Amino acid sequence: MPFNRFILIIALVKAANSSVGESGVILSGNHEPVPFASIQNHRTGAWSISNENGVFWIPNGTVNGDSLHIERIGMKNKIFVFSEEFLAVHLEKDPIHFPEITIQNNYIHHLKKPLTGSTRNELVNSLSGSILRSYGGSAGIAQAAVDGGRTVDVKVIFSNIDLTSPQLGMTDLSQIPSQLLGNSTLFPNEHLKYGSGTTDGVIQLNPWSHPTGIQFQTSNDKSLSLSLHFSKETYNHILNVVAGENSDPGTHPVFYDGEFISRDNQYFGQQFGGIRHQYKFNSIWHSDLSFWHSIQDRGINGLIWSPNSEAFRKDTLSLFSGSMVRLFPKGFLKSSVAYRESGENYVDPTLSIDSDHFSSSLAVKLAGFYSFNSKFTFRSISGFAQEKINSTNAGSHNRERFFFAPSMSISQFAEFDFLTALRFNQYSDFGSALNYSVQIKRRIFSNMDLSASTGSSFRAPTFNDLYWNPGGNPNLNPERSFFRKFSAQFNFLKLSIEIFSKSKSSKDLIVWTSTGDFWQPENVDESSRQIIGLNGQLNISDGLFLYGALSYIKSENISTGNPLRYSPEWIGNVSTRIIKWDWVGNISLHFTGKQIVMYDFPYNLELDPTLTSHTSITSPKFFHNQLNFMMHISNLFNQEIMTIYGYPEPSRTIRINMSYQLNKK
Repeated sequence: MPFNRFILIIALVKAANSSVGESGVILSGNHEPVPFASIQNHRTGAWSISNENGVFWIPNGTVNGDSLHIERIGMKNKIFVFSEEFLAVHLEKDPIHFPEITIQNNYIHHLKKPLTGSTRNELVNSLSGSILRSYGGSAGIAQAAVDGGRTVDVKVIFSNIDLTSPQLGMTDLSQIPSQLLGNSTLFPNEHLKYGSGTTDGVIQLNPWSHPTGIQFQTSNDKSLSLSLHFSKETYNHILNVVAGENSDPGTHPVFYDGEFISRDNQYFGQQFGGIRHQYKFNSIWHSDLSFWHSIQDRGINGLIWSPNSEAFRKDTLSLFSGSMVRLFPKGFLKSSVAYRESGENYVDPTLSIDSDHFSSSLAVKLAGFYSFNSKFTFRSISGFAQEKINSTNAGSHNRERFFFAPSMSISQFAEFDFLTALRFNQYSDFGSALNYSVQIKRRIFSNMDLSASTGSSFRAPTFNDLYWNPGGNPNLNPERSFFRKFSAQFNFLKLSIEIFSKSKSSKDLIVWTSTGDFWQPENVDESSRQIIGLNGQLNISDGLFLYGALSYIKSENISTGNPLRYSPEWIGNVSTRIIKWDWVGNISLHFTGKQIVMYDFPYNLELDPTLTSHTSITSPKFFHNQLNFMMHISNLFNQEIMTIYGYPEPSRTIRINMSYQLNKK
């Protein structure tokens, strides 16, 4: 099926809002993404490769006027003249060799990426319908939620590695240093590439590619960040290495109940490192290896009205991925392995707690893509995964699963585009799960598309759900969810708008309820969410860009008739970028409506609506084009912000970021 142009543009806008360098996308003639195309700077020899969504980083050292040579077996080669604008490249199928074509970059969506310095809060909140739920400040666990859903209903992928904890069933983004957060995209799991926990989609985080240099950041909250970057490139390999440290004393006041309060025991220290190596054996064989590691030491202050001055947690996260790709004129085969390992030691002397938790997950996959012709495309992914835990409270357990997910896209069949997909999962502990995805789309006018989709998903019980002592329930069934979506996309020269309606329903929800002596999970709840919304972007001029999204959510716990807890009625965001004289300014706002925290009588306990605000200004490069600065302000309006009840976020914070890189070629 042709790649949804509007969704792609919106996703890439998100990429542009939070990356270090500049990027682009490669599409085929019918707007399908072109994966694993090679992009090489003719002057410097630096290169990069597009990912499976066709997105790529502009090679390091590329400046205005450089020629970028783009090639992919089975496609016509192209040469683009780079003009410091977002690149969208269309390649035509080429079973026979054609001469290269040189053109200027005249893509109408002029997007430019800022430098690093954006927070994870701004990164997630810029995605349509998304919220970052945090337990306050740098030391707090940070988790993403989408469309008023739970944090266990969206999957986060970093460098092709699933970050989901098998013990908790969710991702803690505080373990990923901000320096490693490149661009982000939110996609529906339409090809069923991923399994458990994807009801609300998949957030993909693509790590940056820094040139050799140093970055330093300081802030009025006394936090400090330092990172060193090394990059070496030849005609057939790229090596990137990073090491750094982030520290935050956690003493910056929060705004709560009309006053500023300084908190204790909310310190945060983080050391991290990473290495990535990409290799081109030739035009048809590519490999990619990466390893990332972070160590966290944090104080656990607890609720604002019941502070804890002694609790702390030390945790680690290690990630490894490796892949080998064989390209064909009409597709590719990709074999990959991904490994995630985390460890945690939680100590609370006041409650005599000293617990250790270790978990690991290993996945081996084989993915394939084959385009029979301009109308029929087949995809598949299969593999084996193993998850293990060793926990003070949940014991030692492991599970294995096998999966197979084929999908077929049909373009322009009776003027319709179709996509169908199936995914079969076989678990060693609770059995099997079968899911489906169907999508149909038709272009009504030259600037209007209508689409409809439906499908199912599931979520496997976590190890904590099954085995936590006391309370684990080994007889739990997996959750089952179903969705429908109808949308209309309008694309004009400088304006793109999507209007949509979504319906999501879930059965056998796993909910922890009190037995009187302890809490225990059960398959008891059914829920539904009805969502109406719109996304839009407007390129007012080359130097002025506006993006916005707004969703209305009506949620219901079918068992009780109450709205779902922590499911806001409204989620909206708006951001703008201004470029003048090579200075770049950004302003972003994120609105979250009221949310029910706890059902009570005669009134429910609720979180008030919140407005999260960020702004930044980035200087041009100076001092031989090697040095630049950025000032970033979080909580610009200095308001009380809570995404989890009892854990307020810091008041206004001002950060100054300096970036210095060694001379380019």
